[in-house]
Amino acid sequence: MQTHANYPPDLPAARSADVLPGVPNHMPSLKEFVGLAELLPHVECVFGTQDSIRWFSRVHRKILSEYAAVIFVTGRLLYHPERFEQCVAEIGRLNLVGDPESEAKATARDE
Repeated sequence: MQTHANYPPDLPAARSADVLPGVPNHMPSLKEFVGLAELLPHVECVFGTQDSIRWFSRVHRKILSEYAAVIFVTGRLLYHPERFEQCVAEIGRLNLVGDPESEAKATARDE
């Protein structure tokens, strides 16, 4: 098997702590990721079904992947339970307080 000088590719730079401050920036070990059925007990208090986790993961796929809460390996999504929980909590908090830039645009539009 031929290897390339930049393989494996460099991990992206650490995310800014002000985006999701409660979520670590390093890449976890592959053995820490689980399938959807194994994730459900960790988040059942918020997501009652696997379908609700799938929906949330589709809607928030970009930010979940940036924080390695979800990865795509061998044709399926794998979840990091701790990071997924942290991202869900932070995304929920941000939904509550809103994005100040979006609020300023909405206020200006309403005037």
